[in-house]
Amino acid sequence: MSAKPLTNPVTLTLDLVDLHWLHNFLKDECLSVEIDHEEVASLHTDVAIRAAKVALNHEHERMSKVIDALDVAIAADDARDAIAKTIAATMPPVA
Repeated sequence: MSAKPLTNPVTLTLDLVDLHWLHNFLKDECLSVEIDHEEVASLHTDVAIRAAKVALNHEHERMSKVIDALDVAIAADDARDAIAKTIAATMPPVA
């Protein structure tokens, strides 16, 4: 799958612990949006139901996009760590 080119890319520097926290937070919120989407039928008018579904779908799509980007960043960090460990294992000890 090829990713759509970004129009306004921004570099964000976070500690890895904070990146994982953000990832987990967004995943939890994404699940909440799915639950809210199921409960939207309790609204009283069809117009309100449709508007709520559109808003929730938009939020879910946006959070999913960010979560996917965070997954890529976390995987890249894991790959860098693995490469660094491989290189370190091949180097002679420094005296």
